[in-house]
Amino acid sequence: PAPKGQKAHETVVTFDAKPSDIHKAVESLGLKPGKPAKGEGAAAVGPEVKIFLDLPGAGGLTKRLPIEKALVDRKTAKAMPPLKWIFTGSISKQPDPNKPETAYGADTTGTLIAIFPVTDETVFQTGLTMKDEPLIKLETNPKVLPEIGTDVQLVIQVP
Repeated sequence: PAPKGQKAHETVVTFDAKPSDIHKAVESLGLKPGKPAKGEGAAAVGPEVKIFLDLPGAGGLTKRLPIEKALVDRKTAKAMPPLKWIFTGSISKQPDPNKPETAYGADTTGTLIAIFPVTDETVFQTGLTMKDEPLIKLETNPKVLPEIGTDVQLVIQVP
């Protein structure tokens, strides 16, 4: 997901909150962030969470969908299997190399969730590694997602 107005590359949903605010909310529920992974051989570390989309359903009811089910493998058209989602927290970064101030990296990129460890400027990552990336080519699953522009809720479930 990406905040409205920020990058939406490989995005399932856009959102209005800052990633750092979501990070703080998860911490307020008692979880401590781990460490995000980036690149080959890196593994995300941290407590596990579950991530869902609450979608509008028939008769005004809400349908809860694990977020990975919103994605299908481009080659096989099969939905992603269940994934382990990890609360890693984002790195801090120095947006302007000429100034000493640092910022929550995910706020600067707009990245909240990353499936593969291509960035450590995210709040949640999966247990997948870069070795998995060439084997899994994903796209959104229009069979389970509402029309683009439909309001949905992103749900982070803390065990």
